[in-house]
Amino acid sequence: SAGGGVTLDSTTSSNETLQLPSGGGTLAPLASPSFTGNVGIGFVPEGTPASYPHLFVGAHGVVLGTTVGTEGYLYTGSNMYLNSAASAWQYQDTGYATRFRQYAGEYFFDVAPNGTADSAISWTTAMTISNAGNFGFNATPTSHFMTIAPPLSSTEWGITNIANSNTGTHYVMVFKKNNGTDVGKITHNSSAT
Repeated sequence: SAGGGVTLDSTTSSNETLQLPSGGGTLAPLASPSFTGNVGIGFVPEGTPASYPHLFVGAHGVVLGTTVGTEGYLYTGSNMYLNSAASAWQYQDTGYATRFRQYAGEYFFDVAPNGTADSAISWTTAMTISNAGNFGFNATPTSHFMTIAPPLSSTEWGITNIANSNTGTHYVMVFKKNNGTDVGKITHNSSAT
């Protein structure tokens, strides 16, 4: 420009202008300190409302942040976007969706079944890590270190399945004292436990 700086500007009516000064110096925003709207890297951004700007990466990667009360959510996922006008999470394309969210010092791992593009997603929280470091698998973490509530669809499957790939004997679980001395074991081979 005539002033010697470089201005980055969009071609839409809702411009965000950022000035890069010549000869070094500090990056200085003009009018607004941040860009608004969605950004696509290797992907054309979905038309989600600007109240929840998304970063779309590649074919299905998504990153966005929202505020709930005084806390903020950070979402990363695949094949999803938040349509705030419809107050719903929706699929980008036909297929499965996954979502990882961080909120109030906790981690949530969510999965969704196969769905069609732009239809609403019904999330299932497959795993949660509480702020105390406790795990919940298909369950909310309790005061116990690990809480498991599997969605069993058949009596043939237990909560934990341990496979042995050869005929040798392997330790499934080893119990130790605080000095490292073994005080018990569960072992199994190809035919017995």
